[in-house]
Amino acid sequence: MIGRGQARIGLHFLFLALCLGRAEGGDRLLPVATLVPEVSSGLKIIHVLDVKAEGNLLFAAGYGGLSIFDITDPRAPRQLSNLNPITSATETFYWRLEVKGGYVYLTRRQGGMDIVDATDPAHPRLVGNYRFDGEIAYEGITRTGDTLCLGAYGRGVELVDISLPEAPRHLGFVPGRRAFAAQLLADHLLVADLEEGLVVYDGRDLSRPRLVARDSSATGAQFLAASGGILCVARGSAGIRVYNLEDARYPRCVAEIGPLGACFHLTLADSLLFLAEGLECEVYDLRDPAHPIRLGREPAAEWISGIAARGSWVFLADWEQVRILERGEGPEADLFLSPSFLGFGGFEPGVAETGTLLCRNVGDSPVFISGIEASDPAFSAAPRSLALEPGEESLVTVTFEPPSAGRFEAQLRVISNDADRPVQDVPLLAGTRDLGPGDVAPDFSLVNALDGRTIRLSELRGRPVLITFFAGW
Repeated sequence: MIGRGQARIGLHFLFLALCLGRAEGGDRLLPVATLVPEVSSGLKIIHVLDVKAEGNLLFAAGYGGLSIFDITDPRAPRQLSNLNPITSATETFYWRLEVKGGYVYLTRRQGGMDIVDATDPAHPRLVGNYRFDGEIAYEGITRTGDTLCLGAYGRGVELVDISLPEAPRHLGFVPGRRAFAAQLLADHLLVADLEEGLVVYDGRDLSRPRLVARDSSATGAQFLAASGGILCVARGSAGIRVYNLEDARYPRCVAEIGPLGACFHLTLADSLLFLAEGLECEVYDLRDPAHPIRLGREPAAEWISGIAARGSWVFLADWEQVRILERGEGPEADLFLSPSFLGFGGFEPGVAETGTLLCRNVGDSPVFISGIEASDPAFSAAPRSLALEPGEESLVTVTFEPPSAGRFEAQLRVISNDADRPVQDVPLLAGTRDLGPGDVAPDFSLVNALDGRTIRLSELRGRPVLITFFAGW
């Protein structure tokens, strides 16, 4: 089994955040607080996958269960409680959540939907688990009034009445091929379907759903949000489609944002679009939906899979932590680096290999890079200093020249006048080989990230070995 950190490196290779062709604005995202949930019981693995802000409370869910925080002062948040029914790594985990009147509804991967009474946020209680007709695989969850919309993959969208919070009642299914998320809006149901794209149904009688519109060009749809006549559909790495929704019967795509490294989750509030993109988050001004203006961005500490907003505050589900940002205004120097990780393969000693690092000024003031230096002399960078005007970009060549065989790990440190991150480190990883055909490989060990057990190759000598690499979230 591959370790968690190694899996994340693989994900970084897959999702290299791009930042091309976007209008820039003058907001800033300023980190003000970081929260690592304290898990009260159960499995002590913390992966925060979703967040929701309701009033002065912040709800965070994932591996490690449900954690509730007091955010009366977002600069000084405090944890009120944790409820963790997950007792082993083989159990399902919380993925998405919704809140209504002190009750929290949480989808579990392959585990239905849990219902938590959080009317006393310091003492939440698990009061039930819902699944209809054996349905256990729910994806997205959204709430409109007393109705939940649950993405149920091949069964479409399940509608559930929660007028009695502890006794959800099945209302019916709206058909779909791979429905991930849906939202009720006035007289229409909007569905994000991975294969069918954006699908719109007449919502006045959902016991007899009637198809009124479909945009198959939005295939890959995984999440959506609609507010104030605007609809945004997240399509993973394909980016965001922005629709004019003045008449839901005729959704009209007026803009696209992307491609992105990834986008699994988004939220709309007061004509602002907030994106959770794995390696970073972004905020866009959609007051003119046809011309999105990016107001700010913030790199992930690890991996951002959920995002929420309240006023000028932004809340991130960032893998092992919850991060709180504040939106501020004013010009700034903002240096964007891509990729977030540089890897060099197995080369012979003495053979040089190069890679490139994109440096782009995505801010409103000039960026001055005063130094680019690797922590290991086997790596070098050129040029070692740069000046970038707003919107300007340049490539830095990173060279790996191994003096001997072995594994090399280093950090490429970039020093600049970036307003929030004057020092940024890009991990470097390389390896060389000196083995020929038929040579015996050196001994090595693998560590199971879930139980900490170490397995050495020498212990399996003479036996077939199958090594499986995977990543999950």
